Formats: sequence, structure tokens, C-alpha cells
Amino acid sequence: MKEKAICCFCGDSVTIETAVALSIKPNHISKEEQGFFGHKECLKFALDESMVKYLHPEI
Repeated sequence: MKEKAICCFCGDSVTIETAVALSIKPNHISKEEQGFFGHKECLKFALDESMVKYLHPEI
């Protein structure tokens, strides 16, 4: 059975192996961070279209 998580954008389940893993810090000097998982397509939809071209090629 494949491990699953919840997509932080749409709330549906996503397999860990296909999900994008996002890491967010409260500010740029913080040592603490929080992780999220999401569908690749949901991430692309959530970003402004001007930023999508800067995503990693595997996304």
C-alpha cells in the first residue's frame, strides 16, 4: 500500500511518491519550518502564471 498525505491545496489525498513536498519558514532567518504535501497540478494552479515557468523541471 502506498503511503498517502493530504494535498494542502485541494484537500484530496495524494501519494507521497507523486506529491510535491513544500517546506515553509516563518521568515528567512528562522531555523524552524513546516512541511506540506500537494499535487503538482494543484501547486501550478495556485501559483501566479508568471511564476510557473520557474518551477523545477520535474514539477
